[in-house]
Amino acid sequence: MVTERDVQLVQDIESRINKVMLEYPISENKALELLSEVTSAKRAANMTLHDNQFGEKKRIREQKRQALAEARDPGLKARFQKPKSGKRKSGAK
Repeated sequence: MVTERDVQLVQDIESRINKVMLEYPISENKALELLSEVTSAKRAANMTLHDNQFGEKKRIREQKRQALAEARDPGLKARFQKPKSGKRKSGAK
């Protein structure tokens, strides 16, 4: 299953290995079954990461580092601010 965003990736791989990849024949029902299984596993993994507060220590260290830098030189605050991309994360309100 290749989406329109994957076309360039596939072409890059093909050029790197000097071989054209062929379509793998599979029934739509089987593909949807496998996609459902992968989606469920991904959702479970994300919930586990969230439950284990994955990334929380990194966020706390970054806040501490920023606070220490600001205490040393208040003019450094602008350096630590991440630019706003204008995109919202899924689930954001």
